[in-house]
Amino acid sequence: DIAWGSRVWVTGPSGSGKSTLLELLTRFDDPQRGKITLGGIALDQMKYEDLVSNIAYVTQEPILFTGTLAENIRLGKPDATDDEIEKAARDAALGAMIDRSSEGINQSVGKQGTALSGGERQRVAIARALLKNAPILILDEATSALDEETEQEIVTTIRDLSSTVIFVTHRDSAIWQPTQTINLASTSV
Repeated sequence: DIAWGSRVWVTGPSGSGKSTLLELLTRFDDPQRGKITLGGIALDQMKYEDLVSNIAYVTQEPILFTGTLAENIRLGKPDATDDEIEKAARDAALGAMIDRSSEGINQSVGKQGTALSGGERQRVAIARALLKNAPILILDEATSALDEETEQEIVTTIRDLSSTVIFVTHRDSAIWQPTQTINLASTSV
C-alpha cells in the first residue's frame, strides 16, 4: 500500500524488477497474478483516460519530438499557456537553456531532441510531467544524466509537490527524503 502524498523509493539490484514494477503501475503491462489498484479500482478496470490523467511517468531515456521546447513540454498539458510552460521549464532547471536563446521556449530541440544533451532531454520530460501536475509522479532514473547540483534543484521542486512520487534512483536517495522504501530482491535462477 502506498499512501497519497508519499515519496516512495523503489530500490534493488539490477534485474530485480524495478522498471517492471513501474511499468505495471503505469499499466504498460498487467500482472500475471494479483492486481494493482488505484483508489480501490483495479487498473485493468479503469478507463484509460482516468489512468492517464492520474499518472505522469518520466523514464531515463525520454522521448522528444522534432519541434520546439514549448511543443515538447506542452504534451503534458495541451491547453497550457506559454507562461505555464516557461514556469514548468524553469522548475525543471531549464532556465539557462531558455535564457541562452532569444527564442526562449520556442527554440528548436532538433530532430527528436538531438540538439539537447541527455540531461536537458531528461529535464524537458520532467517539465512535461510537472506541467501535467498529475496526482502520481513516477520517475525511473529520470535524473541519471544530471549533475548533483541540478538534480538537487529538481528534487527540491518535486519534494514540494502534493503528488505521490514513486522513484528509482541509483544515487543517494536521501535528497528525495523518501517516506517509504520498496526493496526488490533479485531472484536466483
